[in-house]
Amino acid sequence: MFDLKRTTARAEFKDVLGHANHFVITILVGLNGVKNGVIAYDDEFHTAWNPRSVRASAERSRVFALDMALIRAVDALDTYMMRSRRRPCALKNDMFAARMDATGQSVARRLDVFSEFLPVLSVEQPPFLKLAIDWRNRRVHSLAVESLQRSDEATLLANAQTIEAEHKGLIIKELLGRFKTGSAPTFKDAASIISLVHRVVQHFDTQLLFRVGH
Repeated sequence: MFDLKRTTARAEFKDVLGHANHFVITILVGLNGVKNGVIAYDDEFHTAWNPRSVRASAERSRVFALDMALIRAVDALDTYMMRSRRRPCALKNDMFAARMDATGQSVARRLDVFSEFLPVLSVEQPPFLKLAIDWRNRRVHSLAVESLQRSDEATLLANAQTIEAEHKGLIIKELLGRFKTGSAPTFKDAASIISLVHRVVQHFDTQLLFRVGH
């Protein structure tokens, strides 16, 4: 059911997001080569790929790849939380499980439940994850509206220095600006969110294995 270091849910999470940053970098390096005309492509692509502007196509493809990275990160977080509830269930508290059953289709609600029943994360991490979830929704669904609470935004801004240190120079005020305008994430945005999701899932999993119900 579990090994000594992780639940079944985390093992499946690792399959979904395990090397995501590496894959994103590989794609972006390739697109940079396409944009600069330094990469040749095989004959099989000649009839299927003939853009009017190689540079514009590479730039649009970069946006697409970064959107997919954001979507993948949020979906991996949701997969972990949902899989924790399924057999073999990692949630030892019956109320925890019942609350998870009532979350419907909402990733944000599941995050709220996990944050309620497990020891709290660093103060800035839940609002950062909620921003990522909201951003994913807005990039996927054109009619989705911003739902990040002002209190969450205030927490992020109040902890800007911590976020910058943990995410190698990420400027949260600038990230919030891109989020609010509905822009695509930058590479640093996407990489930071992927890193955050990994860190949070590891935290949750440690608590599930060694504290909840023990």
